[in-house]
Amino acid sequence: MKIEEENGEQFLVGVEKPDLSESILDAYQIAVEANPADQPKE
Repeated sequence: MKIEEENGEQFLVGVEKPDLSESILDAYQIAVEANPADQPKE
C-alpha cells in the first residue's frame, strides 16, 4: 500500500509493481530495525 493525496485528502492505494512493493517493504524493515517500537526511551 502507498499513500496518495488528492484535493487535500490522503488515501491508501495498492502498489501494482512487485519490485516497487518489495523495495517499500525492505525500507520499512530497515526503519523498524533502526528504531524498534519496544525500545525503552532514555
